[in-house]
Amino acid sequence: MEVTNQQILSNFFFQSAYRVCIICNLYKQISAVNAEANRLQHLIQRQDTVDSIMSDEVVEEMEEQLCRERGGPEMESLGGELSALAKEERWSGA
Repeated sequence: MEVTNQQILSNFFFQSAYRVCIICNLYKQISAVNAEANRLQHLIQRQDTVDSIMSDEVVEEMEEQLCRERGGPEMESLGGELSALAKEERWSGA
């Protein structure tokens, strides 16, 4: 059985089209995964921002509470105590 040039070219074009189809499908899958990764990264960054804002609010509430308890002008000397209390507050889950 002889293989003609026409058959060789047909097989070549068929295989080429098949490879293009495979590559397109893989590209679509990779693009979908990339889009999902970007979406998740955005959510994580947004959550980090929310956590940062909430931790700032906790520190502000603690500053106000300590200010009320100690009388106000002593706020400047509280520096280290506030950060220690903020850490305790975060670890206690409140």
